[in-house]
Amino acid sequence: ICDFSGVGRGIGITVLSALAGGFSENSSAACLLVQGLFVVYFIYAKRKVPVWSVTAIVSGLISWLILILAPGNLARLSLYQDDTPFLIKYAGRLAACIDATRAHCSWLVIAFIILFVFCWYYKRQKALLVSASLVFLGGLASNYALIGTPYIETRAMFGPVVFMLASCLMLAAALFQTQWKPALMAAGGIITFYFCIWFTFGVMDIMNIHVLFMQRENYIYEQKAMGNLDITTYALQSQTKYTGCADTSDLSPDSSNWANGGMASYYGVNSIAIDDYKGK
Repeated sequence: ICDFSGVGRGIGITVLSALAGGFSENSSAACLLVQGLFVVYFIYAKRKVPVWSVTAIVSGLISWLILILAPGNLARLSLYQDDTPFLIKYAGRLAACIDATRAHCSWLVIAFIILFVFCWYYKRQKALLVSASLVFLGGLASNYALIGTPYIETRAMFGPVVFMLASCLMLAAALFQTQWKPALMAAGGIITFYFCIWFTFGVMDIMNIHVLFMQRENYIYEQKAMGNLDITTYALQSQTKYTGCADTSDLSPDSSNWANGGMASYYGVNSIAIDDYKGK
């Protein structure tokens, strides 16, 4: 049995933080922000800052910088040329972030506010309220960090949703010790029911996209073996928001598009064009 106290815990958390730091541009940045906020809170509360919290921030920051500064990431960003005046451009991006919060996180924001008020009323521990608030702020930051991107993909909302959901669960757990336990159990049952339904749809969609992807890949290799280096195939579009090609196709009708060019380079062919869409 592994001992996760002391040095073992520090090493484990540091490794996990390094993995989290290289996960996603906005979600990983939010992880680092939350870690930093907790360190600041510990200092404010005159509590000893654990060594592992510092090593975790350092390892996460290194992984995040590797992710941000990766050649492929920089090459992708260089393809987006936007000459819109600075204020107008970022005002539009801020509006997009606000709209993303409304579309994907509004119910979580409402739930957090309600749970926070109830916890405050029932005088739950101050440390719990602070911790939940810091995690919630991490979720908001994970969303508004997307102001630096030209557009917001649905998959980029993974971080905001996870952080906000975690903050709500932290508060809900505290209310289980009050008269609201039956209501919380009923709400949890309803949420679990809908989760199972959408989880099933999501898994089926992911499997379908995977099969279509493998079929397309085999076709590309076959055409390449026959000497055809200008390939025409299909693009993938998913039925749900749980795949990497949600809300958009993975290839463009324009064979010179960066996505098509990147795939052509990966398979070692001249170009890849599309004449059909599958998966939706």
